Amino acid sequence: MSEALGYKTICPKCGAEMWSSQRCCMKCGTLNYEHPLNQQMKPYLDKNVVSPQTFVIGEKSLDGLSFAHPSRAGNRTVCILVHLLFYFFYLILSVYFIQVSEHYSLVQSLLYPKFSVFLFFGTLCFFFSLSVQFMYMKAGFPWWSYYIPFYNLYVFFQITLKKGWLFLLTFIPIVGIVFLFYSFYRMGVVFGKNGWFSCLFPIFAIPMIAFQPDVFYEKKENIFAASTNDDYLEKIYHSNHRLLFFYGFFFIISIAIFCSQYISSIYKFFLQWFSFYQ
Repeated sequence: MSEALGYKTICPKCGAEMWSSQRCCMKCGTLNYEHPLNQQMKPYLDKNVVSPQTFVIGEKSLDGLSFAHPSRAGNRTVCILVHLLFYFFYLILSVYFIQVSEHYSLVQSLLYPKFSVFLFFGTLCFFFSLSVQFMYMKAGFPWWSYYIPFYNLYVFFQITLKKGWLFLLTFIPIVGIVFLFYSFYRMGVVFGKNGWFSCLFPIFAIPMIAFQPDVFYEKKENIFAASTNDDYLEKIYHSNHRLLFFYGFFFIISIAIFCSQYISSIYKFFLQWFSFYQ
C-alpha cells in the first residue's frame, strides 16, 4: 500500500504531510509540482515567487525557507503536554508536603512562604528543562531524550561537539569542567549565537535558542523545509509567547505570595523608622 502511495513529503505552503502520489495538499489545496501530471504547470508560476517544491523528510533543504522539526524529534504538542503534566504534579506534591508537615489547610498552604519558594524555583527549573527539550528538537533529536539519565548528556555533546561519548569526560575532575564550558561555547556557535555569551551565561542562552523561532541548528539536513512563507514560524512564535506568559505568570505569583507575608512587617518597620526621626 505504501509503495503505491510513494514516499511522505511536506507541503511547501502549510507544512502538512502528504504522499508523493498526491497531486495536491488535502489541507490547503497547494499543487504538488513534483507530481508528473503537475510538471507542466511550472512554467506558469510567478517568477517573483519561490518555486514551490515538495521536500522529502530528512533530506537537505534550501536556504531562505521556513523550517520545521523533523518527525524523529517528536511532536511539539506532546512535548508541551507531558512537560505541563510533570509541572502540575510537582505543584500538587509541594502543596501536599506543606499540608502534611505544617498541618495547614489548602488555602493556608498556598499562601505559605515556603510554597512560594517551591513555586519560584520549580517554575525556573521546569522552564529551563522545557528550553533544553526545544533545543534538542531543533537539532533533530527527540525531546524525550532529556528525561533519560546520561543519554541526555550524550545528546547534548552530540549536538555541540558532534561526539556524544565526550560527555564521559565531564566526570573527570577539572577536565570535565573545561569540556563542559567548551560545550556551552560550541552550543552558541552551532545555533548561530555568540559562543562566549552561551559559555558564560548558558542559563540565558538556552531559552533564547529554544524560544526564538528563527534560530536553527547548523546541520540543515536535520530539519526539513516546511513552508515558503512565515506561517510555520508565526505559529511557533505565538506558541512560545503563550508559554513565556504562562511561566511569567507563575513567577509573579510566587514573588507576590512571598512578599505578601512581609508587607505588614515592612510597613511597621517604616512607621517605627519615621516615628524615631520625628
